[in-house]
Amino acid sequence: MTHIVFGNASVVEPCDLMFVFGGIDPGLWKTALEAYQRGLADRLLITGGVKTQGLDPRTTGDPPESEIMRDELVAAGVPAGAIQVETRSSNTYENVRYALEVLDFESIASILAICTSRGVGRQTRTLQHALPGVRILPYAFHSEIRQRSGLLTPANWRDDDVGRRYVWGQVMRIFEYGRRGHLLPLTGISDELNALIHAALSDQ
Repeated sequence: MTHIVFGNASVVEPCDLMFVFGGIDPGLWKTALEAYQRGLADRLLITGGVKTQGLDPRTTGDPPESEIMRDELVAAGVPAGAIQVETRSSNTYENVRYALEVLDFESIASILAICTSRGVGRQTRTLQHALPGVRILPYAFHSEIRQRSGLLTPANWRDDDVGRRYVWGQVMRIFEYGRRGHLLPLTGISDELNALIHAALSDQ
């Protein structure tokens, strides 16, 4: 399950576009800044709108997530002209869906995807499904999850019930969103994992 949720290690190299997924974690814009300063992309598309509901009060309000991140990046020295923003989305699927309306991807052959490491599997699959033929390279950072202290990583998610539940939940979301046509479906999974997934679905 580790590679499904966290992805596999990949070589990082300069890309045509940096795609920043929406969210409230400062690690998103800080990681985007690091990638820009490393010369990994000179064009940025930042996604994320205003969430109208959610358990975390930090996810609601105005301005859009993408504009907050853009302002932080500009303040840190990234040229405003290098950044485009998408301001309507409220989840990963919409991040990509509405980004397609903001930017013409016709000339884009490679994308550096800025996201949390725990979001790599779901978010890169969403881009791959929407943009077949475009090379997607994740550039991720480890982050925290609720009710668990410390960063969640590929090496430690099995250490406690919270981490295990979270990763299992991500596997189920990837499977379900693949069935809905929102992302690249899971293929080549083991018979054991396939049985566990279908058993969980039958219990719902």
